[in-house]
Amino acid sequence: MEGGGPPDPLDVLEARMRETVTLAAEAGDREVRAADAAFNAFIAAANILNDLNATVGGAVETSVYQAAIPRARVAANHLAVAAQALEALAPRGTEEPAIPPNPQITHEK
Repeated sequence: MEGGGPPDPLDVLEARMRETVTLAAEAGDREVRAADAAFNAFIAAANILNDLNATVGGAVETSVYQAAIPRARVAANHLAVAAQALEALAPRGTEEPAIPPNPQITHEK
């Protein structure tokens, strides 16, 4: 929280994912595998999103955003994999939306 601002959302989520892996390690082998898969998929997505933020963030040209959609699609797919892996640790509640098999990207053509 340098500068007194709020923490970066990806940093907060990463900390929670690390905590999940630690707790799963105490539970058992199946849980560890699920937590590891979720964490690895999350890190892959976070790396892509951080790079997109650094290279595309603040751009005003629509073409810049359109060119970034394939990479954003990969990040979204990694996040879907992470969410699916986490369902092995905590099944989705009836009020929670299903994980889309093909996550949508805003303004995707």
